[in-house]
Amino acid sequence: MTEAWGSVGVLRLALATAVAVAAAGVVRADQDCNFPHFRFADDGVTSASIWVRSGAGCKFHFEIPNSVFGLSGILSSSVTLRPRNGLLGRNTSRIYVYKPNDGFVGADQFEIKVHYNRDNNTGDHVSLLHVDATVSK
Repeated sequence: MTEAWGSVGVLRLALATAVAVAAAGVVRADQDCNFPHFRFADDGVTSASIWVRSGAGCKFHFEIPNSVFGLSGILSSSVTLRPRNGLLGRNTSRIYVYKPNDGFVGADQFEIKVHYNRDNNTGDHVSLLHVDATVSK
């Protein structure tokens, strides 16, 4: 019986670790794009940086940590500042794609207002996600 509980404990620890890593915010990394993890500032401004290869797109998504069982929900999101040198498209309220204009190299920025609930008795929150984008060859 002790072995079974030990296995369950290890499984719970592995699940909690995976949730903590996934729930840190946003992630997308490959040869054309890097959008590192971050944590939303409840009812404030969250700053993040993104790197994108010129001519490529960068798909990223949001996750909100739940203090008890994993992930809680994104209730809504909207673009409040569009990039000047590219396009920002929304697939769902938590999945976006940024694509710089063809031939563009340099700095860009955009903002997304995210409304969410952490499901930990703190109620709903809104964070303004400000993203500084670096586009290079």
